[in-house]
Amino acid sequence: MRSLIQIIEARRWRPARWLSGVLSYGGALLAEGGDLPDPARFTRLLTDRLARSL
Repeated sequence: MRSLIQIIEARRWRPARWLSGVLSYGGALLAEGGDLPDPARFTRLLTDRLARSL
């Protein structure tokens, strides 16, 4: 079975949904005490999203 992150990354043609999915998945991993596969990437995506929302 493909992981959620693989499904999300396979559909990059919808950038807003892809980004929301990646951030939701990363947030869920952190909430459950898991480790992010690429913490620097997650942080960069999150801070970019937050900066654009201001």
